[in-house]
Amino acid sequence: MNPRSSPAYTACTDREAQLEALLFSELDRAAETALREHVEHCSGCREALDDAQVAFAALSTISDPPLPYEDKWSENSESESAEKAWAALKRRLEPEISLEAGARAHRVYELLAMAAVLVIGIGLGLLATPPSAGLPEVAGLENLDIAPEALLALERAELLSDVGVRYVDGLQDLLVGVMELSVDVVTTEDLFLTRERASELLRDGRLLETALDADNDRDLLRAIRRAELFLEELAALESSTSGTGVGVFQASLEGSRLPAQLAAIDLNTKVSLALEASGWIGREERGSRKEF
Repeated sequence: MNPRSSPAYTACTDREAQLEALLFSELDRAAETALREHVEHCSGCREALDDAQVAFAALSTISDPPLPYEDKWSENSESESAEKAWAALKRRLEPEISLEAGARAHRVYELLAMAAVLVIGIGLGLLATPPSAGLPEVAGLENLDIAPEALLALERAELLSDVGVRYVDGLQDLLVGVMELSVDVVTTEDLFLTRERASELLRDGRLLETALDADNDRDLLRAIRRAELFLEELAALESSTSGTGVGVFQASLEGSRLPAQLAAIDLNTKVSLALEASGWIGREERGSRKEF
């Protein structure tokens, strides 16, 4: 993409396009200099730039998923008809439990946004200051005052908020849906969608196993290993509609501790502790957060 050029920046009417071009490094040096001079004296544009940097930081945390999960992580990977069929298969939990889960997810997503802004915002802070002559315009992480442990803690918080929430909530929904199936009226569509969902959760669980902390995430890892046996059983359900396979699964799950293990996992606390371990929550609460 060719850099955008502009001899001067004199009006706020083109604010959004100009700031977007700045964030994506699409302005030539003259246009960038003019824009920065304007931002220094215009509180509205300065505030808009701050907001844009936060939004850009959140978008920057969305990375390509590791193969072979890429096709499964896409929001468009499932057809609309399959989504509707799955929605018909899974059952809703009791209203009060659903409300509690929704509140928890909302708080976890807030923490995820905080982690995203902290990780990427550190680097974006360099964007607000023109590079000195003779110095490279892009600084590597080694030039930033960030402890490797802090980055690892923030990455763990993001993983728990994203894949962790999807896995725990998805597994609970799947187990509830299968337990509420009637073995007398199981359809081939029920079986197909159950196998597909179980396979997706198996992949998410194995990803979490390779990336989580063996000490701090012991309860979640234990639940993942226990759930793997059940998910493998569901992923291998035969296409017969006799309901035998579903009935056997229901009987084995009834005597399992897995539902209780899942209910006891507090992802909200895990994400909060991970952010605290990075040191950034403490800095903000003490009012000494570094300005970039």
